[in-house]
Amino acid sequence: RFLGLCLANPHHLAELEIAQEDFCDEALGKIFGETKKFLNKKNEKDLTEYLRASLAPELKMKIDYLFLQVERHPTSEEDIIWEIKTCLKELKLLRLRQKLAQLSFQIKDAQSEKDKPKMEKLLKKFNQLTVELAEAVKIDSAEKFK
Repeated sequence: RFLGLCLANPHHLAELEIAQEDFCDEALGKIFGETKKFLNKKNEKDLTEYLRASLAPELKMKIDYLFLQVERHPTSEEDIIWEIKTCLKELKLLRLRQKLAQLSFQIKDAQSEKDKPKMEKLLKKFNQLTVELAEAVKIDSAEKFK
């Protein structure tokens, strides 16, 4: 839904702090990356036309699906902005959780290998990400109760 909203309202993308790597789904990340390229070029083409020309056929079907999802649920500009911000926060939380899960496996591997320096380095990074996640959740919770 997030990417569909961004495709249908590309003027909101410029102000977002998100990268292609932030998407868990590689295909959605590619679509997002191409959309950012389009916006950076200040292209005269229509965004949909540009994406159809620059992406693989299987991604064109995803684009159609994303646009259809957004068109089925028309919303106000205010609702679009709120939903984009909410989705962005959720993407960040998901990305942090996935990084923590990956680090957990790496820590277990380092323990098995009895590689103490590697384990300490990974634990330090794990703790930093845990603090970052806690802050993100705290901010998200505080905003929900406003």
